[in-house]
Amino acid sequence: MSEATETYLWVVTHPMLWIFLGLTALFFVVQWLVSLEIDSPTTPDKRIQEFAEGLGMGRLHPVLFLILALTWGIVAVTLFVGLYMLLWDIIFHKPPEGKEEVWTWRFALAQLAALTTVLGAVIALPITINRLILTRRQTDTAEETLFNEKINSATTDLAARRQVTTIIGEEPDLQVLTEWEDDILVRAAAIDRLEGLAEEREAEAERIMRTLALYVRELSRDYPPEEMPEKGS
Repeated sequence: MSEATETYLWVVTHPMLWIFLGLTALFFVVQWLVSLEIDSPTTPDKRIQEFAEGLGMGRLHPVLFLILALTWGIVAVTLFVGLYMLLWDIIFHKPPEGKEEVWTWRFALAQLAALTTVLGAVIALPITINRLILTRRQTDTAEETLFNEKINSATTDLAARRQVTTIIGEEPDLQVLTEWEDDILVRAAAIDRLEGLAEEREAEAERIMRTLALYVRELSRDYPPEEMPEKGS
């Protein structure tokens, strides 16, 4: 291992480096937030929240999002600097001579491959998280659309009617009458489906209850309630 690599490893593993980077990043973030507060009537928390929502992480608390963003930035910068130092060491290092130097050179190449892979994963982490969040949102939207379609189908069946043909009279005065009447079986099945949907999603139970209440109220206009006969009559 060359002196440059040893120096780099000593620097990146020293706790003072991380403290310095963290304080520096915190200083610039505070300056940025202060400038936002001066230039815009919106609060810094709102700006951070808007930035988090743009990345699909709006549900996180602004402070937690800021800590995660700073941690990701420090790790990414450290790996990025280390990659360039390792490339510099490999390119401008004298050709290996001897078995020990060859193995050192091979180890440096393995370090380069591993560091490149880790850096790529760190850079792709926000994109991957954002993609997963978008996929989750699409899934939720598809489930919500399917649920609404079930409700719409059941609501439509609440007004189901069927065509009934009745034959009146005898030959030669035979008459065929066609009329429409309520399809009780289909309507009962629709009410049963709405009940099942209410049990499936308790949050939508009130919505379904309002629909059924409106259905009963409108139906009672065409079919008013009948008085119960008195006992003994």
